[in-house]
Amino acid sequence: MRRSTPPFVLALSLVASGLAAQEESRYRLFAGVEPGASYSESSGLDFEAAYLLGLDAYFAPRWALEVAAAFQRESFDNGLAAVTVETSNLDAAGRFDMMRKGSLTLYGLSGLRYSETRDSRRLVRSDGSYLRESGTFDRAGLLLGLGAELDVSRRFSLRLAVKHVPWNLTGDSLIFEDTSFSTALAVRF
Repeated sequence: MRRSTPPFVLALSLVASGLAAQEESRYRLFAGVEPGASYSESSGLDFEAAYLLGLDAYFAPRWALEVAAAFQRESFDNGLAAVTVETSNLDAAGRFDMMRKGSLTLYGLSGLRYSETRDSRRLVRSDGSYLRESGTFDRAGLLLGLGAELDVSRRFSLRLAVKHVPWNLTGDSLIFEDTSFSTALAVRF
């Protein structure tokens, strides 16, 4: 007499294999750059890049929590002042994969950005001595973004994203609008 596998064992094995496949790509670690540029009369056009590191944690097939940090340091000297500006951004956003077609995924982001900027200036006085000044200011804003991710293998993908922060939540008089573009390599684990 031949014994058949009970249906609940088959169903359990299918669910377990589906969960294992889902667990395989539940997290994505990504690293990349946010290219930027600035212009001044003394130094002309300068290109700077912010370095980006982040993590996506999927809690549903199309939904993830994205946490990312970016750091940028720029320096310039116009003969009268040497200025160094360091900016750190921390983003926390919900990610929704709007469309998946083959190896391409288009997604949207919505969340918050916290930004801290530190600047230090060394000014030349008329007597030739130096005056040092520094300052720090924090800002927070609503983050909106769109991105595209291209799977280049089972574990790796390339992503392009644009993020915009249109509102100031800290209540100070600074207008806080920031748009950033980023490119990154993501690894699934």
